[in-house]
Amino acid sequence: MTRRPRLPNRVVLAFYLVMGGGSYLIAVLFLDIDPFRPFPERANRPLLDLALGAGMGGVVVLASFLLDRWFAWSRALTQRFREVLGYLRPADALVIALASGLGEEILFRGVLLPWLGLVPSSLIFGLVHGVSPGKIEEMIRVMRQFAPLVVIATLLGFAFGVAVEYTGSILVAVVAHFTINYLNLSAMYRKRWQSEGSEGDNG
Repeated sequence: MTRRPRLPNRVVLAFYLVMGGGSYLIAVLFLDIDPFRPFPERANRPLLDLALGAGMGGVVVLASFLLDRWFAWSRALTQRFREVLGYLRPADALVIALASGLGEEILFRGVLLPWLGLVPSSLIFGLVHGVSPGKIEEMIRVMRQFAPLVVIATLLGFAFGVAVEYTGSILVAVVAHFTINYLNLSAMYRKRWQSEGSEGDNG
């Protein structure tokens, strides 16, 4: 099987640097929001944030594995992700998970949550996970393909938002987001090479 070239790590880092850095500057300069602690009236308990974030992430990863085991649409979605992401090494999974976890959480939970509210920020978070650049027809086609992901991402956005409102800090959401992305991407990498190795043995 031909490997699809992976997206260079520098491109991933640059994209999320612009997302997170731009969101931070807008929040601080124009909205009077601290994106790292959007609800400063809550007590600062970083250990609780870490534990809660890791726990939330672990539950979601377990649910992802079970969905893949039980439902064809979930396995098809995972396969589509492999095709979109291309060849990923474990180091690539780490870079993507770190960059996306921090960049997206600064924007969605650090800025949009305190500015727009829980429901609007969650809906936007879900919708962007089904958007692909291109013509309108292509965008609609991709949105339909990734409809289950849009629903799941919206629910996760809501859960992350509730956790951030409870703790006051985006740390809980960053840790959960990183845990989900890193473990799921790593599992996709392992399954891909197990599958390709099996095909190679049979060839």
